[in-house]
Amino acid sequence: RAGSGGYYLSTAGRMMLTHELARLQGFPHVTRAGVATERQFRQMLGNAYSVPVFARLARMVGNC
Repeated sequence: RAGSGGYYLSTAGRMMLTHELARLQGFPHVTRAGVATERQFRQMLGNAYSVPVFARLARMVGNC
């Protein structure tokens, strides 16, 4: 959804910004280095594992 225009924030009356999408995934401040377009970068964010989920999995595997 983020690659096709994004999500609408009804309380703010606007679409979500890329850095807000990154924060939802658990990434700290993310900057796009110009390698991908804004749309491609948003799609990559959507395909990425959430940072908190990955950290939890890593801790679980480490305890086995």
